[in-house]
Amino acid sequence: INGWRTNHEHRYRRHRKKTTTYTMTSSPMHAHAASPSRYTKSIGENHAFDPISSKPPKLTTDVQRRKLFRTFLIIYSFILALGTTVCAVVKNTYYFQGLRREVHANRIKNAEEQNQPHCFNKFEKDAAACLQPTDIDPLGTGCTKLPDCPYWCNIADYCEATLIKGEDIPKYETELFLPPVLIDGQNDTHVVAVREFLQQILPSSTYPRTRVWGYGDPGFWNSEKDPINFHNPAASVEAKQGRELKIAFLNDLVKRPAQCRCSDNPDDCEPLRHILQDCAGLPVIDTQLHWANPAGPGGKEAICSDGSSSTDCPGKYSYVYEGPIPNVVHVHGAHADPESDGYPDAWYLPKLSANDQDIYAAGGTAGGTFYESFSTTFNPKVCSEGRDAGLEANAYRNDQTTATLFFHDHSVGMTRLNVMAMGAGFYFIRDETCVSRRAGLVWYGETGMDCSQNTLPGPPPTAELYSNRNWYDKPQLADEIIRELPIVIQDMSFYLDQNKNETRQFYPADHDNFLDEEMILGDAERWGCNNLNGNEAYQNNEDADGDTLPLAPIWNPEAFFDVAVVNGRAWPVHQVKPNRYRLRLLNACDTRTLVLSAWAVPFGTDVGDFTTLFNKGEELPIWVLGTEQSLLPGGPAKILSTKGSEPNTIGSITKYSCGSIDYEDLTEPNRGLLVQPGERYDALIDFADFDQREVYLVNTGPDEPFKTFELIYEENRADFDTLGQLLKFNVSLEEDTGDVSTPPNELCFDENPGGVAKFDKVDTYRSVFLKEEVTDVLGPYAAVLDNIFGNPEEGKGFANAITENIQLNHVEEWDVVNLSADSHPIHLHQVKFQIVKRCRRDITCNEGEGVLGYESGWKDSAIAYPYVDEEGEPVVDDEGAPIGFTTTIRMKFDILGIFVWHCHILSHEDNEMMRPMCVYDPMDNSTLNNCCPGDFKYNSKLWDATSKVQCMAR
Repeated sequence: INGWRTNHEHRYRRHRKKTTTYTMTSSPMHAHAASPSRYTKSIGENHAFDPISSKPPKLTTDVQRRKLFRTFLIIYSFILALGTTVCAVVKNTYYFQGLRREVHANRIKNAEEQNQPHCFNKFEKDAAACLQPTDIDPLGTGCTKLPDCPYWCNIADYCEATLIKGEDIPKYETELFLPPVLIDGQNDTHVVAVREFLQQILPSSTYPRTRVWGYGDPGFWNSEKDPINFHNPAASVEAKQGRELKIAFLNDLVKRPAQCRCSDNPDDCEPLRHILQDCAGLPVIDTQLHWANPAGPGGKEAICSDGSSSTDCPGKYSYVYEGPIPNVVHVHGAHADPESDGYPDAWYLPKLSANDQDIYAAGGTAGGTFYESFSTTFNPKVCSEGRDAGLEANAYRNDQTTATLFFHDHSVGMTRLNVMAMGAGFYFIRDETCVSRRAGLVWYGETGMDCSQNTLPGPPPTAELYSNRNWYDKPQLADEIIRELPIVIQDMSFYLDQNKNETRQFYPADHDNFLDEEMILGDAERWGCNNLNGNEAYQNNEDADGDTLPLAPIWNPEAFFDVAVVNGRAWPVHQVKPNRYRLRLLNACDTRTLVLSAWAVPFGTDVGDFTTLFNKGEELPIWVLGTEQSLLPGGPAKILSTKGSEPNTIGSITKYSCGSIDYEDLTEPNRGLLVQPGERYDALIDFADFDQREVYLVNTGPDEPFKTFELIYEENRADFDTLGQLLKFNVSLEEDTGDVSTPPNELCFDENPGGVAKFDKVDTYRSVFLKEEVTDVLGPYAAVLDNIFGNPEEGKGFANAITENIQLNHVEEWDVVNLSADSHPIHLHQVKFQIVKRCRRDITCNEGEGVLGYESGWKDSAIAYPYVDEEGEPVVDDEGAPIGFTTTIRMKFDILGIFVWHCHILSHEDNEMMRPMCVYDPMDNSTLNNCCPGDFKYNSKLWDATSKVQCMAR
């Protein structure tokens, strides 16, 4: 749209230069066509232009002489001006070359200073302006804000940076990083910080280190080039069941974090800009989503869409936010109080410098709406007796079954960006009464099994192995000893910053990334600028006709990338013994659904595609021991996939119970272990019969939003050269006789998952609906939730009044009805739940129907499938409304306060697919104040008997 306007204006200007003797009086669109109404008299009093003739009237001799003289003067003036311009250009060229040399010298001199001003944009016209602070380019791409940046920026023309094709990155050159123990649970109080540093994600043989954010112990830190204890993903938290753990999380995203935290010099606390940036070096934060909006009480740009001046709201305008980064940590799956749950509006900024303090803290925006009320759990006193700025202090009960949890940022409207930048970290809860020993190391087991009769593979990475607390100095015997592997899987993309000799993470900066069907990430010659760089149509949320669009300009409905990153390394390899290994699997992708299977081939086999792997390889079963919140009931489930892509073929899920086969599921066209974003599985792979083999962990999930197994075909499954393969195990011939674990088919677990009986009695039934709001031209612009069927394309957003008001200690059963075309992983805070059944909304089904054998443990995330036809479109009834597919879950709410439930596709939860829920005590009016019937943030209603009834009814 904007490109058309620009070219059209150039055509208009050229035409006006050719017809300077005429006065234009109508639209320039048809300026080349003469008509009587288009021109007026202008050549002389007695020489009118005949509008019908194609030639002007003949001129007299005197007029000709005067005309020739004027022409001579014009030509002379043009030559003089041209010469002057050429000289100026040459002079400026040498000036810019000198300036660039000077800036390069400054970079070398100040290698530790990442925000040096410079001017590498060869199209910059004003050298002085280039050195202004507003044009500082911390990214180092050579792209300051471009004067006339088109709505797509071409890297070759504008930037000294290039996207890296995932298929070109060497695979299996880098060893798998094993996340050590960040917190071992031996002490009650700990401090964890998030900081910026360099990490080798891509192979060092070909690429430099990548600039990332990540968590670590601030007591072990040298510099961003030597972070010691900081890593992305983070090292793990090892919590003890039944023992409270207090953690102070510090937001240390500042220039000199070690000095800032306890410094009297506020300049140490200069905040960092967001690390995910567009081709012009501008952060890709979308200010028109419902987001943190820290500058809300400040300038006019940051006002809310309703005209108010506030934090935590959808912005009215798009603008480049370059301020300090909000952060709030959520332990996903924790049975925690609301003030320690990482509520999206409880974010906080880092400790600020003097200038930024005036801008943000003075406006009351050092934290979100809930920060002050939620930041009173305990005072960690990191630096002084008073309360430190830029931190949250959380207390975790750990009063639940042993579990595979993980922690990550949960800032409203920024989760997708911060998780991509910061990563995540496992949070394991273990049972100290269940002890196993091997190679002189001790590790703990799980609730829900007899530890005297059952031993799971171990040990995990332990604090003893990394006693020096340096994660980059792996003990020599780690690979020999460790049998429990934490595995965090992400998809990412990267670009090479040649100026700074770094790589950076790529993230889409424009909705056009979603609309351009021919743009394949990594092959792109175009790289999006954010909405302010010339894309006026999206900046103003208008279409070509000037009609307002409900579209956030940067946000994308989905985000798929082309590099498989496992534990912070691209396509790593791990040396294993022919023993049993335990894998704690986490899908930490933004959108991508994984369908996992393992295949062994002889060493040296050339495996270039799925067909070769499946024809030459042998599949290893993946044994699922447990879900996010418990072991499976009775015993594990053995999963075998089909050969990846053939439609209508059937794999198997065999459920074991105390050494015998409980049942075998052949009714679903299973393709492997299905893991959606935010889901975790506790799995086992037995390498005993595969010595001298290479074992590939592959993904046959789609390179698009997941719908159902039946709709995965060869055409849409993951590209084998990119996300089709994730990790390789090399099985050595040397046998390790120290395998003390129980064979998986002999394991015997409690018939109640994790030893906790499922709920039989239900107090409250309710239905909730998943919907998608779309435009005819631009596709989906938000995925939303609702408590009524209503209009299938309209729902409620995060700021709407709470409708899920839940009575304390009630067991609720929710029918989660998916009316959209894609599946969604639904996550509820505070609770663990059981998946009761799945079926079409228009039919009745029995408990257990549609629940896969490996989903039978306690969960905190559940896949809500769609009801779609063979084309992937929602099936509709006679009136054209989608029928929908229902996933029924059952759980008990036993902690008072405000929590959220949401889709865990990060791009969805950042754009309205998240809703608050409130747990109240009907006997305590004070617990109702944050619940219905009004906006929960501002509700101060005095409750009477009538309003109580209304609230409880909702």
